Amino acid sequence: MRVRERAPRISGATWVTAARAAVAEGYVAAIVERSRDDVMQSWEFPSCVVPLGRDAIAVAAGHPSDDDEVLANWAGRVAHGAARMGARRAVISGGARARAAVADALALVGIDVTPEAVPGGRERGAR
Repeated sequence: MRVRERAPRISGATWVTAARAAVAEGYVAAIVERSRDDVMQSWEFPSCVVPLGRDAIAVAAGHPSDDDEVLANWAGRVAHGAARMGARRAVISGGARARAAVADALALVGIDVTPEAVPGGRERGAR
């Protein structure tokens, strides 16, 4: 028995339209997934860190996730990379949840977190 004989019969070119739609949907899904992966990769160490002298760094904690587990894993990778590069002090800027996750992870590896500074030399919240 041939495959063609077992395949369901669809009249006209209806199956061609359905097949095109399925291929297009798969292609778009792959492009969107790759784009998301690229965005997430931009927050990985060392892309999110700027060296500030010999032993200090600034961390951009703007990770787009709001999942605590994802943030904790990301912060752990950032802290691991920061420790390996010899950082002893860090300034963190970004969203509250991501900042807290990075501060906790950096503290675990012995890196001191200094208060976030704002232009003008004052700490955030200081008057």
